[in-house]
Amino acid sequence: MLILRIDDQAYTVASRKALEEGSHELQTLEDEISRLQEQSNRLSDRKQAIANFVNNHRALLAPLNRLPHDILQEVFYYCLPVAHNSIMSANQLPLLLGRVCSRWRQVLYSTPMLWTSIHIVANAPPSPVPQRSQSARLDAIEAWLSRSGVLPLSISLFHDFSSPYAPAAAESQIPPELTIVLSHAHRWRSLHFGLHNTNWLPDFISQLRPVDVPLLQNFGIKHNLPSAWAERVSTALSPDHKHSILHAPRLRSLAIPSGALTRFKPSDHWHNLTALEIIYDQAFSYDPFIRALNQCLNLETFAIAFVSSWADWDAPPHPASLSYITLRNLKLLSFDTGSGKDKYACQILDSLTAPSLLHLTYHHKSPSNRWVDVGFYAQKKLVRSLRSFFDRLGGQLEEMDLCLDCFGEPVLVELLQAAPGLKRLFLAGDIYTPPSHMNWAPYNEWDSPPPRSAHHPIDDSFLRRFVSGENADQVVDATGGIFDEDNDAHIMQRLCPNLEVVSFSEVEFSKHAIFQFLKSRSVDIQPWHKIAKLRKVSIVSYVPFEDEEKLEEDTRDEVSKIEELERESGLNVYLEYIQRGRTANFSSSTSYPRLPYTPPNYSPYDGTYSVYNMLMFDTD
Repeated sequence: MLILRIDDQAYTVASRKALEEGSHELQTLEDEISRLQEQSNRLSDRKQAIANFVNNHRALLAPLNRLPHDILQEVFYYCLPVAHNSIMSANQLPLLLGRVCSRWRQVLYSTPMLWTSIHIVANAPPSPVPQRSQSARLDAIEAWLSRSGVLPLSISLFHDFSSPYAPAAAESQIPPELTIVLSHAHRWRSLHFGLHNTNWLPDFISQLRPVDVPLLQNFGIKHNLPSAWAERVSTALSPDHKHSILHAPRLRSLAIPSGALTRFKPSDHWHNLTALEIIYDQAFSYDPFIRALNQCLNLETFAIAFVSSWADWDAPPHPASLSYITLRNLKLLSFDTGSGKDKYACQILDSLTAPSLLHLTYHHKSPSNRWVDVGFYAQKKLVRSLRSFFDRLGGQLEEMDLCLDCFGEPVLVELLQAAPGLKRLFLAGDIYTPPSHMNWAPYNEWDSPPPRSAHHPIDDSFLRRFVSGENADQVVDATGGIFDEDNDAHIMQRLCPNLEVVSFSEVEFSKHAIFQFLKSRSVDIQPWHKIAKLRKVSIVSYVPFEDEEKLEEDTRDEVSKIEELERESGLNVYLEYIQRGRTANFSSSTSYPRLPYTPPNYSPYDGTYSVYNMLMFDTD
């Protein structure tokens, strides 16, 4: 027993010694690991610092950073928006450029030409923007305009509805943003208003005389107001005396409400106008229109928009006799009509000759809260007026933008047949195909729609009229040719043989029909077809509502074929499918603010639509 105790004691001592040695060695290793980790972290930090140093110096040698100051200014200038004035947003140009680096910021803020364009949203009372923020916005507007130096300015302003709780005195006050803008009137080159509140406009306009705006070239007022309010806009312009802003010496482009024409007196400067847009917020009157147009014989762009509700207009006043005007320099003509307004467009077309016209826009949009058929004879009269107008052009028309809601398919066929030289076409709008047995005799020429027809988007049957091929030179007109009284054979030629750029929107084309159309107007063309090859196509088409995965699977094969077609022919195709869901229910209630009133959310983008110019098709 004594021997066992000695052995146990020795074993215990040895174990303790071994444990102490192991713990010491473990601690030594942990200390070494910590030291190495600290050293690794220091080396990583040093590596990152050296990498940053190398990258920063490498960036200094980058071609962009070695651009001379004046070249960088030009690059920035060509980055600015062209479809609208610059917006006061840190996420948009030019302010976005200042967030890249200090050099860009220094170049940006020291270049006056980058600050000559601005879009301003003037908040109607009571302003949804807090007072402190509103004060900062006013300071920002003043700083923006000051950076432009002495250069001419392009300014657009949007003013929304006032709150129904706002006192009348507040509605009549000139917005503080305009007070800042007014101090720079001597530098205005372009001034456009998009208005929902005009109580302050008379006081603002009355402060301006032609001598105050010596550089003004473009001036426009667009609004969405009932007739009573629109009259205030027309009165404020006061075109019947020589001190009106409409008589500015350098005025070249003008967009005004039609009420201004009723008090119009000839101006020595209006013969210099190259662009004119008349917004008919009141009933069309032929004689004042012709008197004004006779003063603008050098127009290159002319637009007429009928914006008031169809219920506000009386029966069409028919002029005792038509006057005939020739606009020899006119390149672009635009009509924006609605229910019952096409008769006025016909009067204008019957009076006008434009031998240099290249582009025609004709938009007939149905009200969103009702579906209105257009009388057959009204359509027939429009087609006759347009065909006669085209005949006087001498075959120069190259571009057409058509949106004809509620019109019959034969109307589109007739219009496109009448302009065989078209190179660029935009087409949208629902149509109907009337039965061939329809009896039209009992229906009034303008106001009575035909019997209810099957309305549908432009579909495959219409697209096939563009398809070329061995048997496409003659296609029987399935509509019976009801618009061509002199053609008993009802033979329709292939549409638009010179077409190069086309855009279809709000259509309902099948994938197969789209591919056949693209193929027939690109790789399948033979010399004896005598038709042009398509270069650019954009199609936005409705498809039946279905599972997104199934839609993607069904589309994949067609997309692959189109991509192959693009590589083979050089064709540029944009294709978008929109699924049809439930039909929206529209309400006929008024769109003006109703109680309880909710202030609108402030956005620097509000109203930018009002400064868009009519742009030609992009042919790049």
